Formats: sequence, structure tokens, C-alpha cells
Amino acid sequence: MGFFAAIANSYVNILSFSGRASRSEYWCFLLFQILVIFTGSFAVGLLVGSTEAAGLALDPATSTSLMGIFSVVFLIFFQIPSITSTVRRLHDTGRSGWWFWIPILPIIGTIILLVLLLQRGTQGHNQFGRDPLNPASRRRNAPKVYAPEIREKRARNEAARRAEIMDYYRKNVASNT
Repeated sequence: MGFFAAIANSYVNILSFSGRASRSEYWCFLLFQILVIFTGSFAVGLLVGSTEAAGLALDPATSTSLMGIFSVVFLIFFQIPSITSTVRRLHDTGRSGWWFWIPILPIIGTIILLVLLLQRGTQGHNQFGRDPLNPASRRRNAPKVYAPEIREKRARNEAARRAEIMDYYRKNVASNT
């Protein structure tokens, strides 16, 4: 997935904790966030420096209001999609999104999460959705490939459903003729 496609996909799925995110999607979005934060910080630094050099100091109420607005914008445009893309990245590795909270453990938790985010995703379908790297699985009517235990369960359910229909037919339809 390309850089801009990864960013667009992260913002399209801004509130979606379901599905999967490939490594390239996750790390491109993280790089985008870092670049925007550094660029924004540099621009704010230039703005504050230029106003102080010109003798125009901002009063504390205005500074507080600007920081509040900046905090809300940061939360909506960076933190929320970052959390959802991290959860979807964990889903790609076959793990629950609850692993997002492992950094609560000092140092070791952050290392564990980093290792999990760097791992290759599971190939094919997993319990969280289709493989984001398989072009065939992204098609709308792509055939679904299931793990053997899922195929067996579906086959048992299908056989039970057919037996139920046949039983109904024998009791209600065939007996009336």
C-alpha cells in the first residue's frame, strides 16, 4: 500500500476497530503523524518567535485558548485514528485489540507492543477479517477461504440445516400428497 493510500485508509476507518491493517498502512500513517507534528511544532515555534521579535506577545488567555483548540484538533485528527489503526494492526497479526493496553507494563510492555506491531500479518482470512495484502480478498465477491475448523463447522451447520429442511418436507409436504 502506498503512502497516501495508507493515510487515506486510516482516515476512512477513523472510528473502525474491526478489520485489519497491514504493516505498510500502519507505519506509513505513523510516519505521516510524526512529519505533521514536527512541521506543526516548527511552524508554531516560528510564529511565536516572530511575534515576540515584533513585540507582539500573546496574552495568557489567548495562549490557553489556542492550546485547547490545538489539543482537540490533535485528539480528533491524530490520536483517534492512531488508536484504531493500532488495534487493526494487532488484528492483522491475529491478536485481540486489547493488546493495545500492554504498554501499561513499564518498559517491557512497550517493547512487546513494538514487536507485535512489527510482525508480519497472518496470511489469508483470520477471525478479524480478510487479508489486506491479498488483492483477491479485497474484491467485493471474492471467494472466502476459511481455516479447516471453520470449514468443518460450516459444513456441520449446513448438513444440520439440510436435515431440518428434509424433515420439514417429509412431515408437512410429502404427507399431504
